[in-house]
Amino acid sequence: PATMPTPLDTFFDPADGLVVLCVRSRPLADDVSFHAIPGQADQDVLSGHARAPLRTIAYAVGPDVKADDGLTISVIVGSDPGLSIYAGTYAVREVEHVNDGQEARATIRLTAP
Repeated sequence: PATMPTPLDTFFDPADGLVVLCVRSRPLADDVSFHAIPGQADQDVLSGHARAPLRTIAYAVGPDVKADDGLTISVIVGSDPGLSIYAGTYAVREVEHVNDGQEARATIRLTAP
């Protein structure tokens, strides 16, 4: 897959051990790989009676990621072992631009571990 260089590559540097490798897939389009920082956000479910974690990725703007894209997350060798909980295949739910539009955050749903 093609790799998209971005100005924030140093912030999302795999050498720091806190990023994962993402490969975006979409029908009739080339796969695109990029680095991202995974995380979780709380989401209200059951009318506020319970909270469930929602997985997210933050990445430098550059790769074209849209709702309903497929996303495969792999842990980079030498990264924090705790990142292994994010390895798997996901569907992108929504994408928003943050930090003056230089960074994007996507909510993702696990489809296969």
